[in-house]
Amino acid sequence: MPLWTETGATFELLLGEGASVNEFEESAVPSSWSDAAKELLSLEKPVAVLVLGGVDSGKTSFCTFIVNEAVKMVCGQVLLMLIWVNLMLVCPLL
Repeated sequence: MPLWTETGATFELLLGEGASVNEFEESAVPSSWSDAAKELLSLEKPVAVLVLGGVDSGKTSFCTFIVNEAVKMVCGQVLLMLIWVNLMLVCPLL
């Protein structure tokens, strides 16, 4: 999951087995995510969005980014929100 700041910051991370960290000078957020956020947030409300993708393709990171952009737009602040939906609760026939 990308973490970024507009100013310097220090993070303490506890990583599980096999986890790793990469640090980049440039944005870790793809420009396509910013474009999608702008488009979604400009739509007439309410808006329902379905995000699909393979395992570890960035679905949760993308949704977190969208939520943070929406909160920043309304409140001027960023809220880190993780959303985890058990697919079996949404589609019990899968």
